[in-house]
Amino acid sequence: MDYQNNKSEVRGIKIDKNIKSFFEKAIVKAGSMRKLADACDIYAASISRWLGNSPNKTIDCIDWPSWEKVWLYLTKEGILSPDDVRWMPPSVLREGMISGKIKPKPGSTVDFDVPKMTQFPVVSLCAAAEVNTTYYPLAEYADQYAEEQATFTAGRPGDFVIRVCGESMKPWYPPGTLLLVRPHQHIKNGDRVIAVLSDGDVVFKCFVERKKTIVLVAINGEGGKNFEFEKTDFTAVRDIYKVIQSLRTEEEMDHAMHEKGVPHFWQKFEEE
Repeated sequence: MDYQNNKSEVRGIKIDKNIKSFFEKAIVKAGSMRKLADACDIYAASISRWLGNSPNKTIDCIDWPSWEKVWLYLTKEGILSPDDVRWMPPSVLREGMISGKIKPKPGSTVDFDVPKMTQFPVVSLCAAAEVNTTYYPLAEYADQYAEEQATFTAGRPGDFVIRVCGESMKPWYPPGTLLLVRPHQHIKNGDRVIAVLSDGDVVFKCFVERKKTIVLVAINGEGGKNFEFEKTDFTAVRDIYKVIQSLRTEEEMDHAMHEKGVPHFWQKFEEE
C-alpha cells in the first residue's frame, strides 16, 4: 500500500491482503487473538473487527499510542520490518516519525507536515456535573459551552479539556489543573479517568480493576471519596474518558504537597 495514495485516510488505514496477513501471522505467533490483544494492550474485539472488514474498508479512530503497541509487537516478533511504513495511517506515521520511533527506509519519498499545536475546549468539572449527560454528551457540551480554550501537544480530534475542582486528587492534581480527556479508550489499572456515574455525577479518579469489582479511587485518602461497583453492573458508569495529558501550576502542586505533608524527593538533600 502506497502512503502517497492513502493521504485521504486521515483517521484510518485501508485494509488490504498485506495488512490482514500481518495480523494473521501475529495471531499465530501469540497463540490466539486474545493473547495478541493482551500482548498489545488493546481489545480483542478491535482486532476481530479489523480482520472482518472487507478490502478497501478502513480502521477508524486509531491513534499513535494504540498503533505503537501493535507495531512494537510486529517488529519485535520479526513479522514487520521497523522501516516498513506501508501499513501506517498518515496521522500515525506522522507522530511515529516525529517521535523518532519510525524511520522509513533511506530514499523514501514519504513526507509529512509537523502537526500544529491544537486548542481544545475547556469545561470545569463542577460545570460538567450539572450537565444531563443522558442526552448531552460531555464532549458536545464542552464544544458548545467552552469556558476557554487550552493548548495540548497530545490532543486529537474529539478530545476536550476538564478543569479540576475539588480536592479528591490532591496533591498531584490540585484545583485548576487542566486534563485533556479522550473517549473510547482502553482503560487499564492506574489510568486517571473522568467518569460519568449512573446518577449523572462526574468524577475525576484513578481506575482500578479487581477480580470482581471496579474501583474509582481518590488519591486524597482523607478528603476524597472512592466508588466501587460490581463488574457485572453495566449501569454503574454511563461513560468514561481517559486522561491523556495534564497541565498544572507547579507552585500550586508544591503548596498542595506541603499541605498534605508529602515531601519532594529533593528535600532530603536540604536536611543533610
